[in-house]
Amino acid sequence: MLSHISNVFNYSNFNKLHQQNNNTNNIKFGNRQLTTDILELSNDKLEKTNKTNDVKKVKIKDLNNNIVNAEIIKSGDKLVKRFDLLVNNENLGFAVASKGNDNTFWLHQLFTRENDKRSYKGTGTELLKCVIEESKKQGFDGAVKVFADHGTKSPLVFYYKSNFITPEDKDACIQYAIRNNVPIQNVMSTSLSGIMTLDEKSADAFLEGTRLYLNRTCKKIGEKEIDGQIYSANLIEAPQKNTYYLLIANEDVKEGIATFSATLKKVENEGKNHFEITKLHEYDSYNLKEEINFILNSIKKEAKTIGFEKITIANDLDIKTKNIIKKYKKITGSSSAN
Repeated sequence: MLSHISNVFNYSNFNKLHQQNNNTNNIKFGNRQLTTDILELSNDKLEKTNKTNDVKKVKIKDLNNNIVNAEIIKSGDKLVKRFDLLVNNENLGFAVASKGNDNTFWLHQLFTRENDKRSYKGTGTELLKCVIEESKKQGFDGAVKVFADHGTKSPLVFYYKSNFITPEDKDACIQYAIRNNVPIQNVMSTSLSGIMTLDEKSADAFLEGTRLYLNRTCKKIGEKEIDGQIYSANLIEAPQKNTYYLLIANEDVKEGIATFSATLKKVENEGKNHFEITKLHEYDSYNLKEEINFILNSIKKEAKTIGFEKITIANDLDIKTKNIIKKYKKITGSSSAN
């Protein structure tokens, strides 16, 4: 709830924190600590500042899809910007952003009352739009970084739907969760936080209302019973061009649904297309041999379905993973699996 959060912000104290954060070489944990400090400042009764506030009129919706007029108040100084979204003088959420020590634009905190009790739709989206617009004003072309921390509710899905991308071991799980309407914490019970990035083109798409993940392939291509439980093979298109994931999901468990995945790249060699395995990632595998068998058979099946000739293994794949796949080279049908 935001009822206890002040609408004003002590920028001099925040700037000290920001300067301390800039002295660290650890971007990830430095910004995470900064986020914690922001919350501590926000939760205090802070003194008013004489900073000039800009007001932006926006429209959000209530739960019946009725249009609700709101306003976003921008405050801050040259270093730090804060945005508060209000409806009838009631604060529904805020965002804090600034230039980081890695010469990128960081969203340090985005919090809405909807995290606790959903009464409106679109508050987080409108606040994020303001952060992207500020990124453009400060010369970053709309690009934004955020450390999506796991609090009471993982923010990974919100940012992913907002065109942010995440490391590939999380990407497949997030897409699976969104498309199958499963809570992300059920799909991937660990590693529910991390740095996510929004590039310039994806930022422009978001401002135009385009959700890029909806244009990516995500489909079930196989199903198999392993040790009395049903596993599915899901082909998921990655944000990166010509890259796919093959995610194995145990659909009979409540948590840790994702068990294993492979990262695949479309490669053309001598006029023929094929899948190249660039990475295998184990989440929570109970039967590694059976799952690798299933995942490689599923890749081979999909390759045939869409006209790909064979499956190969990337030359720079780590030795351990190569050794795992070598046991199943007859399944892959790959001349390079040796």
